Parts: sequence; C-alpha cells; structure tokens
Amino acid sequence: MKKTGVAVLLTMLVVSCAPVVTTDMYTYEWPATVPDSVQIFALGEKRPPRTIAIGEVTVKANPMLTNASFSHMTELAVEATAKNGGNGLIITSDRMPDMFRSTCRLQGTMLHLPQEAVAQRNTDDSLREAHLQATLTDEEYADYKEYRAARQQYEVRRQAYEAEERKMEEQRKNTPRNILRVNCGPSWMTSEYWLDNHRYKGRTGFDLLADYDHVWKSGFGFGINYLHNHTSYPEGVKTNLNYLGPSFVMAFGNNHTRLDMAIGLGYSHYDENYRNLSESVSRLGAFYRIGLEYSIMKNLAIGIQLHFFSMSLKEPKEVELKDNEFYGIQHIGLHAGLRYYF
Repeated sequence: MKKTGVAVLLTMLVVSCAPVVTTDMYTYEWPATVPDSVQIFALGEKRPPRTIAIGEVTVKANPMLTNASFSHMTELAVEATAKNGGNGLIITSDRMPDMFRSTCRLQGTMLHLPQEAVAQRNTDDSLREAHLQATLTDEEYADYKEYRAARQQYEVRRQAYEAEERKMEEQRKNTPRNILRVNCGPSWMTSEYWLDNHRYKGRTGFDLLADYDHVWKSGFGFGINYLHNHTSYPEGVKTNLNYLGPSFVMAFGNNHTRLDMAIGLGYSHYDENYRNLSESVSRLGAFYRIGLEYSIMKNLAIGIQLHFFSMSLKEPKEVELKDNEFYGIQHIGLHAGLRYYF
C-alpha cells in the first residue's frame, strides 16, 4: 500500500507540473489529422483562400516545473490542432517568463486549409528542398535547415510581439485619462497625542477625500488631492485637518482594472476645538496614496485606496525630542468610493 501511495503521489505531481493545453472549438466538422500535416503561419501572413478558423488553442506552463520553451509549447499547440481536425496554426501571441512573470503562455488559432492549397504547398516545398539538397553539401544543407527553423520561429515570435504591442496600445488608448474620485472611510492616528496626561495612539477618525487625476499614455500624470479628517476624544476635544495640494501620479491597468499611486506636498490646516477654545496652525503636509479600482460601467468605477498623511509641527519649549523623533501629525486611512472617467 505504501508503494502504491507513493506511485500515485508521484503521478499526481508529474501531471500537475505538465503544461496545460486548452482549446475553444468553433466546429468539429473535420476528423483528426497528424501533427506533421499542420502548417504554421506567422501572424499577418497571407493564407490560402477558403481557409477556415476552427478554434483557439492555449498552452500554459510553469518554467520552474516543466519544459516551457517556445518550441515545446508550439509542438503541443500543433498536436492539439491536429487532434481537433486542423492542418494549419497561427501563433497569435506568446508570453515567456521575465522578472515580473513566472508563467509562460502561447496562444494560437487553429485552421482548416483546403486540400488543393495543402497539396500545392507540399509540392512547392518538395521541389525547393530537392533543389537545395542537390546543390548544397550535407553540412551546408544542415546549416540551412537550422537557419530556416530559427528564422521561422523568429518571424512567428516577431509577429506575435507586434500583435501584443498593438493590443497594449489599444488598451492604453481606452485607459481613462481624466479621473474624479470621491472616497470616505476610517483613519488611524499613528503619531502620539497627549491629552490630560493620557496618551492616545491609533485613535480612529473619519476621512473624506476628493481627487482629480490626469494620466498620459505613458502611465504618468499629475493630480490634485483634497483630504478632510475629523477625530474626537472622550475629553471633548475635537480635531480637524484639511489638506489640499498637487501630486505626481502613476497609473497602470487595462479596460477594467487600474492600479494607481500618487505622492504630493500641499497646504495643510489643523485645528483643535475644546468647548469655546480653539487653536489652529497651517503647515506643509505630505500625502501618499495607493489604490485599486474596477470599472462597472463605461465611465464609472468602484475602488479602494490606502493613504498616508504627515505634517510636522513646531514643538513647544517644554517638549524635548529624542534623536530622529518626529513631532507632528501622522495618520493612515483606508477608504472606498466611486470614480468617474471622462
């Protein structure tokens, strides 16, 4: 039983590590063919008349666990094409791993070519091969075949890369350039607040925020940020903070999901109120925001964001600060709200 259990476990591990091939068929009209009969076309390459797309194929693999080379994934796509009755394949996109991605993906369109086109192409290829084999030495012919295979692979990947670039450019065009945000939610004070010899830290307040961002195609832009914070204490003290300032913005995403960040400096006004007494001060404040939003309509999205605010104050004479100790107001907030794109 132990040996059987180990064998089953190893089998499951090998299967889980294998590349995953999925197909989305438009038709099952033609019977299966053999992989050798499948012709590979570069994206945009002219195809014979009456060529029919019969489905899509996707190959996904983890390069850490299995063979995820471009040639191996292409072989799997060719096998899937032949199995589903195709004799042609267009590699529409491929994604190899890099420093940001740990998975590989190859996508293609499966084709059914008319028999006369297949026969003509096979005849042309055979005549060309026979001529080259007769005029070249064995070493030169082997070098030629290696070069031709590398050139075909390069051309397929070049076309796929250009298609991916066009797709990304289209997404950049559709990405909103002007965004209005309204958010609200709780905030927590991270700096200490002393009141009647009682130390408060982490006191919960309430934030209201409004932002405008303009983002260029590059993903960078500028914004204007407004923040209002209100916090109250059991002793009856109420504090209000208002911030308004410009910011540098970065935004990345697609038609539905966006990740954005903003950092800025601006005017901050802080006041404390206790019964009939009031004190206020104005300073330069720092603001940082990171958020994620999801589009629910063409011009409307919902989102959440995290922000951090800091404003230094001039310490009183009776206060002694330690080295690198901060005297002022700092808080962090978590908010949700609406975004309007225009």
